[in-house]
Amino acid sequence: QECWRKVRIALKESSERNKKQADKRQQPSQDFRVGDKVYLSTKYIRFKFNNKKLGSKYIGPFPIEKIINPVSVKLTLPKWLGRVYPVFHVNLLKPSLQEGPDVDEGAQQNNEYEIDKILNARMYRNNVQ
Repeated sequence: QECWRKVRIALKESSERNKKQADKRQQPSQDFRVGDKVYLSTKYIRFKFNNKKLGSKYIGPFPIEKIINPVSVKLTLPKWLGRVYPVFHVNLLKPSLQEGPDVDEGAQQNNEYEIDKILNARMYRNNVQ
């Protein structure tokens, strides 16, 4: 009996120590309010362009429509984002520090350019670059 009591006490102390260490790494979540404007991370959003490296890390700002719980927020998204579900974790959001212009739907869609002529090309491994 005495042995098991000591084991339980040791487990409880160990658990408390682990919790204390884990809580040191925790950061408090950002306090967002309805109507605040936030930038949305493009980490899990697919776009038509293939090169993610050259794309924007954040898009927006978008207004917050509803706070579902302390870590989930519903945004008002424009139609050009298509079928993206509007609820996001607060880790994917970055607060808009300044009041800038709203997202222009036309500016985000029209990213196509017309090429007049090709000035030069080179051969690399039997392919034209």
